Amino acid sequence: MRSWREFEGVDLLFRQDGAVRLDSSLYAGDEVVATLRWANWYGTLAAAECADGSWTFKRSGFLRPRVSVRTPGQESEVAVFLPDWHGDGALDFVGGRRFSFVHTNFWHSQWAWKSAAGETLVQLKPRLTLLHSAADVVLGAAAGPLAETPLLVLLAWYLMQLMASDAAVAAAG
Repeated sequence: MRSWREFEGVDLLFRQDGAVRLDSSLYAGDEVVATLRWANWYGTLAAAECADGSWTFKRSGFLRPRVSVRTPGQESEVAVFLPDWHGDGALDFVGGRRFSFVHTNFWHSQWAWKSAAGETLVQLKPRLTLLHSAADVVLGAAAGPLAETPLLVLLAWYLMQLMASDAAVAAAG
């Protein structure tokens, strides 16, 4: 995989690799830029990887859920995402940086990361497909210089996949 910075200004698309598993890849044209791999089909542990870094994401908690972000093989958290009751939330990094995850449309199908100043950094816009999930990734002008941008993109897709999975379980029940 090539560095994230080489794809500035290129259309990016997340696409689920198959119809059953949630494993996904982020594409710039035909080239894979990043991957999100789930440890198993029933859990919430996933590994995210791109040329600029790798992380693990895991949701825990029931009444007060949280998503921990770690560097693979490490016990300490790099960041923690705390959602509110309708999916929006905040990602707090150990160094003190904070980003907000917010829905950007009425149906809660489009999501974005915003800076503390309210700038849209990353936005994911789902595509309607029959067999797998897909979303266009739109990077805001302020996202380019941020070291956290690859992590924000991958975590946004992870969170959207969790919400879709939760909605499917609720509908089946």
